[in-house]
Amino acid sequence: MTRRIPIGRRLNLDAVLRDGTQDYRWRPREDCWYSGVLDGHLVHVRQIDGALEYRADANLDTLIVRYFRLDDDIEAILAEISRDGRIAGLVAKYPHLRIIRQPDPWECTVAYICSANNNVRRIAESIEKIAERLGRPIELGDDRRHTFPTPEVVLDAGEEALAGLKLGLNRHRKIVAAARRICEGTLDLGSLSQPEVCYAEAKRRLMVCDGIGGKVADCIALFSLYKLEAFPVDIWVRRAMAGYFPGDEPPPDDELIIWAQDHFGQYAGYANQFLFRGARDASDTPRGEQ
Repeated sequence: MTRRIPIGRRLNLDAVLRDGTQDYRWRPREDCWYSGVLDGHLVHVRQIDGALEYRADANLDTLIVRYFRLDDDIEAILAEISRDGRIAGLVAKYPHLRIIRQPDPWECTVAYICSANNNVRRIAESIEKIAERLGRPIELGDDRRHTFPTPEVVLDAGEEALAGLKLGLNRHRKIVAAARRICEGTLDLGSLSQPEVCYAEAKRRLMVCDGIGGKVADCIALFSLYKLEAFPVDIWVRRAMAGYFPGDEPPPDDELIIWAQDHFGQYAGYANQFLFRGARDASDTPRGEQ
């Protein structure tokens, strides 16, 4: 059964999903459909006639609305960050850019552990390998995918199961170590998404894990923990931020983040994504590369 969710003008599904730089599990299908796995459901989604259409095994209206942040007051957010002239120009250039809200912070954590010194295509392949090795098969029509394994399943399988996937850079050890922290209760990803846990505290708790540095922690905080002030800094964002410091090198990442959060405000993460997209597009980076 196909369901429809009306959307405003500030969303372009292809612009959000095409590069896979926020969520690595979407695949294009025929007739403008995308295939993805959300919260254990295989979902097909497309944009048509002012609405999102989706197919799934259940009514996922609430999940879809939250995932694409259709409940955000996007006009107010863009107005706030557009007080900066450079961001205003990027908003005009990319009016449909959105930040997604991943429903499973564990899957997001693993994805960004895999992201260090990697490109989009290989990250997506790594996540899919882990799902195929340890996840549960799910089907929708002729499409067959796998759910992402829980921390308990990953810990039970152990390092050996992931080592065979050749994820590189000892990522199998880092993923199992993070799963162990979650299973032992020393890292509670669910609690980090709560409003009473501030961005700085969430980031600090994430970074106790091997393989989670500042940039990875900021990505997890922004895309799955609802911390819209998170400001991930990579090569593209540093390149974009250089324009704010004419004649000087941008400051170290920690100082740059503080500056950006003060300058852009509570929605610095949205400004970050406009800067990221603008810098990547200016470089003519091939799709699938970082």
